[in-house]
Amino acid sequence: MDKTAIKKYAVWARQDLINRVKQKLYQYGITENEAIDKDADNVNGKLLSATEKTQRKALLRKISQNGFDHVIEEVAYTWFNRFCALRFMEVNGYLPSHVRVFTDEHNKFKPQILSEAMSISLPGLNIDKVFELKEDNRTEELYKYLLIVQCNALNSILPGMFQRIEDYTELLFPDNLLREGSVIARLISDIPADNFDVRSDNGQIEIVGWLYQYYITEKHEDVVDPLHGKRVNKDDVPAATQLFTTDWIVRYLIDNTLGRYWIERNPQSKVRDELQYFVAPKSGEIKYKDEKIEPKELTVLDPCVGSGHFLIYAFDVLVKIYIEYGYSARDAARIIMEFNLFGLDIDVRATQLAYFSLMMKARQYDSRFFERGIQPQIYSIEESDHLDKATFDYIVGNNQALKNDLQQLVDTFRDAKEYGCILQMPSIDFEALKCRFDEIIDDISLYRYEALNSYLPIVQAAEVLAKKYAVVATNPPYMNKYDEKLKGFVESNYKAYGGDLFSVFVYRNLLFCKDNGYSGYMTPNVWMFIKTYEKLRNHILTDKHITTLIQLAKGAFFKEATVDICAFVLCNEKRDENGLYIRLEDFKGDMKVQKEKVLEALQDDSCKYLFETKQGNFTKIPGSPIAYWVSQNAINNFAEFNHLRDFGCGRIGLITGDTGRFIRLWHEVPFLNIGYGIANNDESISSKKRWFPLQNGGAYRKWYGNNDSIVDWENDGYRMKFDNFVGTRVKSHNYNGDYAFKRAISWTTISSSSFACRYADNGFIFDTAGPFFVPDNQENLYSILAFLQSKTAEFYLKLLNPTINFPPGYIESLPYCPKCNNSETTKSSGAAILISKSDWDSYETSWDFKKHPLI
Repeated sequence: MDKTAIKKYAVWARQDLINRVKQKLYQYGITENEAIDKDADNVNGKLLSATEKTQRKALLRKISQNGFDHVIEEVAYTWFNRFCALRFMEVNGYLPSHVRVFTDEHNKFKPQILSEAMSISLPGLNIDKVFELKEDNRTEELYKYLLIVQCNALNSILPGMFQRIEDYTELLFPDNLLREGSVIARLISDIPADNFDVRSDNGQIEIVGWLYQYYITEKHEDVVDPLHGKRVNKDDVPAATQLFTTDWIVRYLIDNTLGRYWIERNPQSKVRDELQYFVAPKSGEIKYKDEKIEPKELTVLDPCVGSGHFLIYAFDVLVKIYIEYGYSARDAARIIMEFNLFGLDIDVRATQLAYFSLMMKARQYDSRFFERGIQPQIYSIEESDHLDKATFDYIVGNNQALKNDLQQLVDTFRDAKEYGCILQMPSIDFEALKCRFDEIIDDISLYRYEALNSYLPIVQAAEVLAKKYAVVATNPPYMNKYDEKLKGFVESNYKAYGGDLFSVFVYRNLLFCKDNGYSGYMTPNVWMFIKTYEKLRNHILTDKHITTLIQLAKGAFFKEATVDICAFVLCNEKRDENGLYIRLEDFKGDMKVQKEKVLEALQDDSCKYLFETKQGNFTKIPGSPIAYWVSQNAINNFAEFNHLRDFGCGRIGLITGDTGRFIRLWHEVPFLNIGYGIANNDESISSKKRWFPLQNGGAYRKWYGNNDSIVDWENDGYRMKFDNFVGTRVKSHNYNGDYAFKRAISWTTISSSSFACRYADNGFIFDTAGPFFVPDNQENLYSILAFLQSKTAEFYLKLLNPTINFPPGYIESLPYCPKCNNSETTKSSGAAILISKSDWDSYETSWDFKKHPLI
């Protein structure tokens, strides 16, 4: 699959379609700021037909509700979506009419539907209109008409993808699609046909997902603005969080959730041999469950379904299982769609793609699947904010139980697109509700349409959210800049896990699982180590089982998202078994390289980067990091030795609240107004000095140095504490005055390199970029400094927190042997400090500079 070509086309197509939809709006007298009278009969010299007038009024209402830009995005994407779907179907021969809509039999941009317009059989086709348009040589208009009729005809078999086009969407149909370089012409010329052909080695159903992923690339980059850290509003969450999961990771997660769930209950199953990414102990043995199940019980949910990648591969695995169980592939396709697969998303466009992809997958196994009337259980999460009260009353009638249940759902789904699948469902009678909607289908009430199109989708999504599943597999959203509603909801319901949406989803998805079910995730790897996610780690380590985990190399996923990721599988029960881990940290490269190394690990029993360990070991380490690669001796050291906090105190420094006002370089103020060598805070006050040396991090440097900044601390920091407000709140804090001016060890909080610390003599104040550690016994300072510079400390720091951030808590957690406090270590450390000081003082940037070493 040529992803470069796919991306280039999708990015261009979005802008082209947006521009063309906007041009159509202008043609109908609608701009960003104004619109010609909604009841106008004539716009820009064009006399409107009765249909156009109705469609234009609907369009203006939609713009009033959702905004000008939103409508443009919606319509542009609708046509992009349909063009891609039609292209996929024509290449694979899936169109019921068997007439190609974009090309001829030689894949040339000569639409067969045009050349055969007079003889084609399509539901709803007005042959008189076709004849009239051909007679008048209005080819573009004829092609537009034929495409709309074809889309409407597909509504009967693919209603989730091809809704009937009779409203403003038709009004905004792009012009000049038959010209050279149009969005259709380039779809054919830019992306090889075999990329769509599932019979080809290059073709995959997943191309539909990749087209969408790349289509929203520019919107994603605009919404996810790392320079400004802006909060993401509800409408932009899909663009911010939709990431198409790499194919081999999907296979790894499904093989080790769905595949493992089946294999554990069927020891003789040969399906295991067909699961390329199934991870087993080096012994090859797995523990089997004394539980017999049928394939129908292998229910799979993707609560962030996106374009359906997880469910598409799960479909293939399920077919293998059903065939092994005795079913034909054709029968398996029908049963799988009815009983096994479920998906939800807040993005209606994504659910359309997932729906379409699953239908195409079923069609692969059953050539008559479209005729069976079976639809995927893929639903968009809709909101109840604007539901019609009269329709509510029509649905519930005089049934009080029905009324109570439906009202609970209406209340639950208010602002539902803010929360998606982290919503928690009330206990209600779904069967009674579904029976009522079955009655409505054949009703003739005026409220029927609203009931089936606004209320029923909420009931369908709610039922999926209320069930338990054997398997949950997903790539959850990564986002920590919440708008106010989402922030409040997370704090009220998931506060312990609210550091990022992915953490909330991991916790919530475990609740979707049956007690002994499996859940699989691809997430940022920060949950494995840092304090923000300690409660999530403890929840997993205490109550669940990490079955398998792959930690990818730093930067491997940066082409898709600038986060370091891991993929892992959890069993929804506590097990006393080894977890199976693959560590790819040493194998730099993109996802292709990572895939190759995973396959090598699974094929080589002696692999050095495949680890087996019990997760109980992790709780012996402060903060319980998922340090699966660490030896038992290294883990035992945390229990056998004291921690560094037993020998002193680590603290972050002060936050001035106004760096430009309170911090200077030492040569920017009169030298005599700087207080050097101050022993304590009282002495700083009595000195009458205004400026004092400041440790505020700086470049990577060991032992001594980075002493070039000073801070305004006159009269115990009077200005900072009492003349530094934002509103009524003082901007500065974390003064740690009891530790100011003491001899200490300092370092840079965030380093682009490895950890390095420095000696700070009496007289320094410390700020948040330069935290510090003060030994209880000052005689141990040199020895502790030597330990912190050692390979041993570096090893344990990477274990506790393999990031570039070094808060004091991690330093305090290091295991420390008192035997390090000896004269030999102290002497060597002191010598290193002197060498580093001599180097620092040999430059004029040092306040102790005397002369250049070359003079």
